[in-house]
Amino acid sequence: MNTRDNLRDYIPGADPFKPAKRNSVHKAIEATIHNEPDRFINRNGGLTITCSTIEIDDKQKVAILSEDSVINGAQTRGEILRYLESFEQETEIDYQEIPDNFHVRAEIIADPEHSSVVETAIARNSASPVKSISQAGGRGQLNELGEVVFKATGKLIKKSETDLDGTLDTFHILQATRLLMPFEVSQNDTPSELLRPYKQRALCLEDFTKWYERKGTDEGDRRRYQFTLDIAATALQEFEYWQAGSMFNGKSIRAETGGIKKRTFKRDKKGGKIVWVSPGMVFPILSAMRHFVVMKNGKWILEKPELFEEAELVDAAIEQWRAADTNLVLLGRSAAAYSALSFITRTAKRASDRMN
Repeated sequence: MNTRDNLRDYIPGADPFKPAKRNSVHKAIEATIHNEPDRFINRNGGLTITCSTIEIDDKQKVAILSEDSVINGAQTRGEILRYLESFEQETEIDYQEIPDNFHVRAEIIADPEHSSVVETAIARNSASPVKSISQAGGRGQLNELGEVVFKATGKLIKKSETDLDGTLDTFHILQATRLLMPFEVSQNDTPSELLRPYKQRALCLEDFTKWYERKGTDEGDRRRYQFTLDIAATALQEFEYWQAGSMFNGKSIRAETGGIKKRTFKRDKKGGKIVWVSPGMVFPILSAMRHFVVMKNGKWILEKPELFEEAELVDAAIEQWRAADTNLVLLGRSAAAYSALSFITRTAKRASDRMN
């Protein structure tokens, strides 16, 4: 059965102009075939097949299709063929290795109009996929994170795309937590690691789920997972503290906030005080605070040293904001800005350590 009307090819490497790499979907299908074949029909969406005509022989239990094509499920079809072909390469086949009750769901649509078949193929392949937040929530990977945040804030975190608006943004919590992660935990001081919370928010969740899965076998991932649980509520509160913006009052920024630049700060209409700062400004500030994260009594905490002067960090942040032409996107993606702010906190930390 061909896939001429499918929107996607299956076999990696079959097309010389495409990379020869099987992705996670292919491997998940393969794993189900090998490990849980009796549940394949439940775990897999199966195939959608179109044809111009169909003849059904009830006695022989055979369906004869004309101009048939798989329009959805090409990856499933390809993995099944790949599995069966693996036996053809063997000189002696152990039929006990072939799974019993290996059923595949198939929906057959008889439609003589090819233009209609194309529209059906588009519709069947354009449905929104299940979001990663729903997958993580469904697998229980966010349960412990939700518990520690609820204990500190009294609010639930989002575990599904359909959760109510009153829940806390899980992506935001993981971004803030990642910003506070010190090198002792991340073991990564590259610019990509530094900028990941701002540039790749979805990867913060993806990484967290990987740490969850590997925490029992990998010490580094166990530390990263535990760090996230320890510091999540603090990271959220610290982000909100800086975003409230009171520490920016009294700074010479009024003339800088005309037109599009107003999005950096919001002021109280009555008193003119700053009451909100854009996340693009907060990200490099919170990242600088990672130098104040320490392990005490078996738990990671944020401990600001006495010599730390908040105003000095604010001045440095404003300077970097201006250097980026008050463009928050440039500021949030500037490794130099993160480094400049980190110099302030790192210096304060070293000076305090010497005194102690």
